[in-house]
Amino acid sequence: MRKSRIGIRKRQRRINIGVAIFFLVILPITAVAIGSRITEWLVIPTINTDNILKPPSDILLEENGEVEDDSIEKDVKDTEDVTEVSGKQEINTETINQNSLSAYMVQIASISDNKNIESLIEQLNNYSFPHIIYKLDNVYKVYTFGSTKKEDIEKKLDNVREVYADAYIGQIYIPQKQIRYSSIENNGTKEVIDDMNLLIEILNQSSETLYKTINAEGTLEEYKEILINHQKLLVQMSEKVNNVKLPKEFANVEDIKKMIEYQEKNILESLKIIEEERDTYKLQNHFLDSLFRTIEVIKK
Repeated sequence: MRKSRIGIRKRQRRINIGVAIFFLVILPITAVAIGSRITEWLVIPTINTDNILKPPSDILLEENGEVEDDSIEKDVKDTEDVTEVSGKQEINTETINQNSLSAYMVQIASISDNKNIESLIEQLNNYSFPHIIYKLDNVYKVYTFGSTKKEDIEKKLDNVREVYADAYIGQIYIPQKQIRYSSIENNGTKEVIDDMNLLIEILNQSSETLYKTINAEGTLEEYKEILINHQKLLVQMSEKVNNVKLPKEFANVEDIKKMIEYQEKNILESLKIIEEERDTYKLQNHFLDSLFRTIEVIKK
């Protein structure tokens, strides 16, 4: 009987030790692993402008978040031929660099109720502040001045804080990346990415010229010339994307077509503003819309 009791106690002790190990070691490790995966799935932010809430004239877009980084890489492009063997089949693979792009904006508000948006836009217009609005997790994020250079926005921040004391600078950064594609299956990819890099260059020029105009260091005619070059590039891009199968690691053809369509509308509205010389601060609205639509395409 005594031996039986001792055996029961030993088994009970082993069970208790096993339970303790489970709760103190195995369960916490499992929880951390699951938590990491949930964080990866739900918290890592991206931009998504697929669902347009209003046309470009109102500049109201929808997003899933922001990607932030303090560094900006220089434009680099390098194409090389590589031969890959997959089983018995040889595939000619080439690489090309998609250039980086940054956007800096002054955020003035996050609003959960869209009933207040119209009055806020009216207030921004009264102060001649440009605007762009994104929806994130049922919260509307309101931005004003934006540029591809942080120093341009830093000069505007104090001015904005005179009206919106809590305003701060936010950044969206798309790093340079190397695109691999088949020269056979993805024929024409190089030309499309070359044009996308030219578009990034034009957006940088647009940003610089706009702020020169704001600071009385440039003219609207200079900006008009850039808009016309932008317009010509979009026509060229539109022709090329109709006859190309792009690699999965680059942009979707339909997304590029949609981007081109909205950017063409932005250019026409901007040219109209310059021609009529009215509400020139709204040129920033259309520039920001074109900038973020480009980011949406190349962020993949």
